[in-house]
Amino acid sequence: MDTGTSQFGIPDAVFPDVTFNIQGYFTSLGPSLLMMFGGAMAIREMGGKRRVLLVVGDGALQLGIQELGTIIKETLDVIMRVHYTRSFGYTIERALLKPSRAYHEIPSYNYKHMLPCFGHESSNLTRVGTKAEFEAAVASKSYTSPTPIQLMDHMDLPWRIKEMVKNRPRA
Repeated sequence: MDTGTSQFGIPDAVFPDVTFNIQGYFTSLGPSLLMMFGGAMAIREMGGKRRVLLVVGDGALQLGIQELGTIIKETLDVIMRVHYTRSFGYTIERALLKPSRAYHEIPSYNYKHMLPCFGHESSNLTRVGTKAEFEAAVASKSYTSPTPIQLMDHMDLPWRIKEMVKNRPRA
């Protein structure tokens, strides 16, 4: 998991028999896609049958996106859940700092073209915007028996960030 919005929401998720990793020591943005690749390769090389789930914001994903081609080439068993912000910027930074500053803005990727762009045969993309849509998506056959990569759209702040922002001292 990457540093940013995602790390505040995932602790509430319940996964059976998992190892949970987050890059938080240096809190640098962007290495999680590469770490997912390394973890999935290690699992495969050790003969494991586990999947790797990546929860990442679109800003962090953009920093290492080229490695998606290698993940597809290696046909690794991974799931990516992308927190895609329609505000075209770093959600965590907007929540914590001056939200309208231009330096929070990033280009918006058209994720429905991402898998074919990097050489994947299908474009299995599920977009969700509500809790009910998310629950339906994770119960679907395409999620429980996934293709190599899945992207899920989610645009709100986890409750931990909302509380952190609400309770911080005002400047």
